[in-house]
Amino acid sequence: MIEDAFNQKKLNVEIDGNYIVNFEEQIYYKKYDSHEHFPIKRDHIDRYRGVDHIRKERFLLSVTISDKTLTASSPKKQQQQDNDLALLRQYGYFAATYSNLELSDKHRTIADIVEEAAQGIINEGTAYGKLHEAEWLAKRLYDVKNSGVTIITESFETPLDIDQMCIYLYTKESFWYKLLNHTLLDPETITRNQIKTLGPFCYLLERILLK
Repeated sequence: MIEDAFNQKKLNVEIDGNYIVNFEEQIYYKKYDSHEHFPIKRDHIDRYRGVDHIRKERFLLSVTISDKTLTASSPKKQQQQDNDLALLRQYGYFAATYSNLELSDKHRTIADIVEEAAQGIINEGTAYGKLHEAEWLAKRLYDVKNSGVTIITESFETPLDIDQMCIYLYTKESFWYKLLNHTLLDPETITRNQIKTLGPFCYLLERILLK
């Protein structure tokens, strides 16, 4: 987000925590207290050095979801959710639960899923005090959404630019990949709502892995 603003030759950019980064003066300060400021320095990072610094938390493990995280309002819905939980326990895919609970009997396009994924990032970012970062990440998805307008989810196809963007966002240093992995590695914390907020993005990632 900061790098983008710098490349766009903006004078400053607001980041999470109510901080303002001023590129012209090379300082950052609290939004409501510009008198106390701190210096910043732009460093060049070797794009290839990351090969030797692959983090374990980048990789998703098979997960299950606790029964208590999914509640039903009717016996029929409870049975469906029980079936979804059984599927998860058998195959270990969080995305499968999202697909069964949110996409079943619905005619959706990849563009719809991308939009849900973007909104999920914003919702989670708001909850974690990372709204500015979340909006930046979500905008990247909105920018490629239209390439999936004519592709229905049943086709198992995903446009290359959407694939590349999902990979980029997942491998980018941000609250998002940390939240995804923390949640997936600790299934007892998964909530019904997170199937809606995290599920769409996980679903898109799964489609990439299955290609």
